[in-house]
Amino acid sequence: MRIEPFKLERYYAQYEFTTRYMLSSSDSESCSVGDLLALEPEAAERLHALWLGYTESPGTPWLRGEIARIYQRITPDDVLVHTGAEEGIFTFYHALLAPGTLYDCPGHVRFCFGRLNMPEALAHLATFLASA
Repeated sequence: MRIEPFKLERYYAQYEFTTRYMLSSSDSESCSVGDLLALEPEAAERLHALWLGYTESPGTPWLRGEIARIYQRITPDDVLVHTGAEEGIFTFYHALLAPGTLYDCPGHVRFCFGRLNMPEALAHLATFLASA
């Protein structure tokens, strides 16, 4: 079996590092670690002190706290940090698709799934996220 080249990947292979402005990229502007650390006072010292071993399974308390500060009604105990998309997607669907799971969204009606009603579940999720 011969798989055809992925056209978008071939496009980037040709132009990504030679074009002055890449308006179609989905990643951030590239820079050095030094340039990035220069954006915030004491960032280099904090980077040098950063622990690179395992941490609490829901995520480090300070990171969960910083994430929770973004939202009005979320506490650090409501935050679960994942390292990559696959683990987060798995956790989301595992919780969403579990029969009989009780969902309690603050300020919204409590609802329970016996047989999953996906449109209703996604509507409740969208409403919850919009109000968070």
